[in-house]
Amino acid sequence: ANSPPPLWRAYAAMEQRDGRFRSAMEKWGKAVMLQPGEGRSVMHYAELVRHYGDGVVAAMKVIRAWLDTTDPRKDYAGPKAVTYGQLVVMLAELEEKVNGTGRARALLEHELEKYAMYVAKEGEQD
Repeated sequence: ANSPPPLWRAYAAMEQRDGRFRSAMEKWGKAVMLQPGEGRSVMHYAELVRHYGDGVVAAMKVIRAWLDTTDPRKDYAGPKAVTYGQLVVMLAELEEKVNGTGRARALLEHELEKYAMYVAKEGEQD
């Protein structure tokens, strides 16, 4: 049986504080795998993949995978809204480094349009 994700997150955070970054990356990866909806783990994992794993492009894939499986209708308004926004910003910054400002701008505009559509739909329900 799999261990509970909070144990993996605690272990990952401890390894990271101790400067054991490759070990921390593996533990965050395990936490993400066991609890895919938990965006804060994704942020840590992506950052470590960027610096100690397969690099920027791999980190972008980690973030994109999370955004693709996250429902903005729930996540823009719920407790995950801040995490969702932070991951979009993180991805935009990486996108800018790798592919230039145009791609980063397109990503942000796309997310802002999604958000505007969601807010408009919410207003209609009142």
